[in-house]
Amino acid sequence: MIENNRLGKTFGPQLSFSGWILLIFGVLFITDFMGMVLVVVGLFLGSMADGVLIDADQRKIKRYSSPFGLNFPGRWEEIGTHAGLVIIPFRKEYAVLSRSNRRNTTITSDFRIFLTCSNHKPRYAIKACPTKEEAVLEAEKLSGLLHVPIMKIA
Repeated sequence: MIENNRLGKTFGPQLSFSGWILLIFGVLFITDFMGMVLVVVGLFLGSMADGVLIDADQRKIKRYSSPFGLNFPGRWEEIGTHAGLVIIPFRKEYAVLSRSNRRNTTITSDFRIFLTCSNHKPRYAIKACPTKEEAVLEAEKLSGLLHVPIMKIA
C-alpha cells in the first residue's frame, strides 16, 4: 500500500495565486508566443507542490516535488535506517514586497511528523496535520504501519 502525503505548496500561497493569474492571461492570449509562455509558467507556479510517498509494505519512502501535478521518479529510501518519528510544530512565513515597498506576509502553522535519523535529528517531514491531537493520532498510525517508535511529541 502506497500512501501519498502532500505537504503543501512549494512556492507559497501568493506565488501560487500569481501562477494561476498568469495561466488565465496566457489562455486569453494563447495565439501569441508570449501567451503560450504564460500558460506554461503559470501552470508551473500554480501547481507545484511537495509531498512524500510512503510504501508501508516494502518499508520505503520517497520525497517529491510535483511540477504540473506530475510525480517524477525519484529515489526510494529504506525506512529501516531511520530511528523513529517525532512531532514538531511547524511555522512557515511567506512574504511578498510590493512596488511601494509594503510587505504582505502570510503565516501558516501546523504540526509535522518527521522521520528521524539515527542521531535522532529530524530528517524528512512525512505528514502535515493542522492540530496537535490529529498529529499524535497520525503518528501512532504511522508508527504501527512503519514499525518505528515515536521518539518525542513537542
